[in-house]
Formats: sequence, C-alpha cells, structure tokens
Amino acid sequence: MQRVSVNRSAMVRLKGAWYSVPERWARLTVTAWLGVSEVAFHCGSEQVHHPCERFGGRRVRYRKCLSELSRKPQALHQVAPELVEELGGPYAELWTLLERERGGHEAARALACLLQAAAEHGEARVREALETSLAEDGFDELALRRFLVAVQETGEVTVPERLRGYRVERASAADYDRLLEGGVPVSGPVNASARAAVLEAHCRELKLPTVRRQYPELVRQAAHDGWDYEEFLLQLLEAEVLVRRDGAVARLLRGARFPDLKTMDQLDWDVPHGIERPQLAQLATCEYIERGEDVVIAGPIRTGKTHLALALGIEAVHRRQLVAFIRAVDLVRELVEVRDERTLSRLHHRYLRVAPLIVDELGLVPLERAGGELLFNLLADRYERRSTIVNTNVVFSEWVQVFGDEMLTTALLDRLGHHAHILTTKGQSYRTRR
Repeated sequence: MQRVSVNRSAMVRLKGAWYSVPERWARLTVTAWLGVSEVAFHCGSEQVHHPCERFGGRRVRYRKCLSELSRKPQALHQVAPELVEELGGPYAELWTLLERERGGHEAARALACLLQAAAEHGEARVREALETSLAEDGFDELALRRFLVAVQETGEVTVPERLRGYRVERASAADYDRLLEGGVPVSGPVNASARAAVLEAHCRELKLPTVRRQYPELVRQAAHDGWDYEEFLLQLLEAEVLVRRDGAVARLLRGARFPDLKTMDQLDWDVPHGIERPQLAQLATCEYIERGEDVVIAGPIRTGKTHLALALGIEAVHRRQLVAFIRAVDLVRELVEVRDERTLSRLHHRYLRVAPLIVDELGLVPLERAGGELLFNLLADRYERRSTIVNTNVVFSEWVQVFGDEMLTTALLDRLGHHAHILTTKGQSYRTRR
C-alpha cells in the first residue's frame, strides 16, 4: 500500500506505468494497492481496479472520462477506437457509420455531442435512445438533433425525499448532491438557501469567484435603488472584470521581478533629466511595443535610467503586457548556464514571449566574448519582433569594449538603432543630491 498523487488529467503513475482514475479524483492523493496481477486505487469509499501494466505502459478507461472527452473533439478523435470498443453496443456501430460518411474529425464532433449527453443524463439512457435512432434512420444529422432534444425532454427525474419540497428549474445532479450534503430542510416552497446553493455551484463551475462573493450585496442594492435587469447584470460583471484585471496586473508585476516599483508620477521634473516630457508621454502609451520598437536609455551613472525603465515597464504591465526585468550580467550568466545544459532554445522561446524585456546596466561590467555572443543572439532574435529596453552608462562608441568584438558590436548597434527610441539622461547623480 502506498499514497500516490493524481495529476490534472486524472492519471496516476505507479511503478513506471500510468493508470486512469475518475475525473473527480484529479489533483487528489489516493491509496494504491499493488497485487500480483492487479492494481487497485482507493479514494474515500470509491475503488478503481486495473490489470497491472509493464513499465512505461498505459491503462486508460475512457468510460470514466466521458465528460472531459466531450469537451475535446480533437483528443476524442485520437482515442475514439479504444473508447467505442470499451463502450460497445451501438457506439461501435455509430462510430463506424460516422467515420465512413463524414470523416474522422466530423465523426469525433458528433460523438462528442453524444458523450456530453451521456455525462449529463446517464450512459444507459443515451444508449437506449441511440439504439432506437440507429434502427430507425441510420442516425443522420436531423436524427442526431431530435435525439439530443429527446434526451433532454423525456422522462421524469426521481427526486430524493429530502428535496421534494423544492422546485429548482435548472440544475445538474451535482447541485442536488450539494443540497443533500448541506442538510436542506424538507418542507416549504423554493427558498433562498436552495437557490443560493445552486447559484454558488454555478459560479464555482464557471469560475466567477467575485460574482459569488458580491451578488448578495448587489441584489440588495439593486432592490433598494430600483435597478433594472441590465443595470444589475452590468454591475455584477463589472465587479468580476475589475477584480480579474487587478489580479492579472498583480501577477504580471510579480512575474516581471522589478527591483522596485517606480512610476511616471514619481519623476521629479524640477530636476533636469535631459528628456522631454512629450517624448516620455508618447512612450508611456506603449505603442512602441505594438510596433516591435526598442528603447535605449543612455547616460551617466545614477541619473534615473533605471527609474525610467521601471516606469515604462509598469506602464506596459498595466496594459496587460508580459514584462521581464533583468540585469545584463545576470542575463548573460543565465544564457551561459542554459547553453551548458543544452536548453538555450527553450530560454530564447521564453524570452520571445516577453515584451518589453528590460536589460539593465549593460556596460557596467565588461562581458566575456562567449557571453557577449549569447546576448547578441538573444537580442538579434527579438529584433523587429519584440521590444527591448536597454539601459547603459556607456556611449555607443565604447560598446566594443563591453562586447570585445568590433564586428559583433557593430551588428548589435545596427539592430538596436534601426527602430529605437534613444533617451539620453544627464544631470547630477540622484544619490549625490540627496
């Protein structure tokens, strides 16, 4: 016996082999019992059994993944033969018919509709209706639509005794389970607690946490102020959108790894910077990012170059851009390390997703020839594709001393200067003034 983790695809790895478990076990820890010819997985009172697989093998029961497969026709197309063999009966006949008449991809889409109905209404019910449909007209497109409507409209649902005092017009079986587990009283008409439980379940399924938290207060405010339905819906969705935007900005700020949060508003314009306000205001619109243009901020040490770069980076974050801040020596060290690990292309691909990439303190420390070449290759890959902001305290004529190669330096300056906004700072050191 041992404890094992279930991944998000509801698969468990045991002794080098992979086994499927029910979707609802995803991301949980379960107990595994390994026998001579069989392996069993236990989660609470539920059990799943599989024949033992050899190292590197996979044992998947697609019947337990109907809901997930119904949302992924492309994946369904790949595993359809194994799935219909497992389901048996009319499913195998249907797949053969659809694949012959419509081709694999269209057949997978039609089968996905059936699996969605099976996940919602039960496999036995769908199987019965499917057998009837195939026997009558060969299951053409019109018959498929009639079948789905029939599954949704026919038959009565057996309501548990504890819920017979309630009327919930639209809910899934999981919602009723939630009501039962919550100990809902059995008497009275539709009440607030039953409705609130179903609303909470829907909000969780749709991943609307702010709506779930704030709708009771907004309902009271709507009743008090006499909002119409559209105004109430607008206020509810705006609350969700604003919270999501703030959360996205916070995540991007953390991911950018800024050493400090310096904004445009914190610039002291009473002190000469050597930079005109209109020029900086134009860059703050972030239009240069859309055009793939670069920004080079050059000037003496401690004249606000890093502040300007951080302010431009924060403006980009507020426009939902993926930003990264890194010192030149740290970037070169990272490039050398991944080159030795033979994962350099992966790092290039990761940085190509970033716009802008802020490279700080270029030229403060001379680079070895190999490091300079790696940095050149990265910046050359980004040329006209992604914006880069470079801070340097070295004038362009002396960059050859930084990279140690005149030809490489010329090529880099040619690329950076082609579509670049050059900002030159001047004045007394900030630290000296303080």
